[in-house]
Amino acid sequence: MPSDLALFQAMYKKMDWQTQRQKVLAENIANADTPNYVPRDLKEPDFREMLQGSSSRIPFGGTGGSYRLTLKTTHGDHQGGADAPADKRSVAQQEVYETSPSGNGVVLEEQLMKANELAVDHRMITSLYQKNVNLLRTAIRGSGQ
Repeated sequence: MPSDLALFQAMYKKMDWQTQRQKVLAENIANADTPNYVPRDLKEPDFREMLQGSSSRIPFGGTGGSYRLTLKTTHGDHQGGADAPADKRSVAQQEVYETSPSGNGVVLEEQLMKANELAVDHRMITSLYQKNVNLLRTAIRGSGQ
């Protein structure tokens, strides 16, 4: 099953994170006029950790051998690189750039930019998911010929 593969598990978790973040951003926008409201945000999970922590092994050659799926980066600044933040549970926004006279820290433009980035990211992950499903279908059809 695709859900047993580490890559698909990571994509499921990413989509779940996107759903939760969308709720947080919507809450921030809904409270744009609430006095003393501090906007919140979610940190993105460390997908390198998810893939390395998996027990997915991929069989090869019909000999009983297998290899472990691992994530490699070519540069430390890439997503999931060595400098990625370890704390993935923090929900407080790190910096509030502006506050209104009522003490509200929600900047609608900032929240809308984050929501737009989230929409683009969601389209990317769903496209990646679909391409991997199609790849598995092709592999399955090809093995029966």
